[in-house]
Amino acid sequence: MLLQKIRDAFSRKHAPLDEPPAEQECYAICYKSISSHPLSDAAMQTLVLSARMRNVAANISGALIHDRSRFWQVLEGPQSEVERVFNSIANDYRHSEIVILDRGVKPERQFPSFEMGEVDLTTEETKESCRANFETILNASNAAERDAALAQLTPHLK
Repeated sequence: MLLQKIRDAFSRKHAPLDEPPAEQECYAICYKSISSHPLSDAAMQTLVLSARMRNVAANISGALIHDRSRFWQVLEGPQSEVERVFNSIANDYRHSEIVILDRGVKPERQFPSFEMGEVDLTTEETKESCRANFETILNASNAAERDAALAQLTPHLK
């Protein structure tokens, strides 16, 4: 089953994930960070593919919005797996200035259909409104403001 999920991650941008068993918590971490150096297109593609494969194996879903130098991400799934993956990210030399925006048990997954949904704000098809919403997400003074901007970006996840 794991091998099939990994194959699915290679063959398409996102694959539906198995929901965690009822007895497991839905735990999430939301953070923002800055890249230690801007990532090339190839480096970004490699990073996202690697994250998708890792998340499939750990039953983690989530979303990543970035402009290749600034990142906003949500990881959600079993608490032990989410914490393990986040700790790996926090120790990754490519990230700096990591700020946790939210962390804790949630009633349900926000991104259940994405092992790592992505909005790449450097692409031509990204609308200016997406960039404005990204700025709001990164600089929001409260969760409601951030959630409203995220709702505008969610349909653009791939």
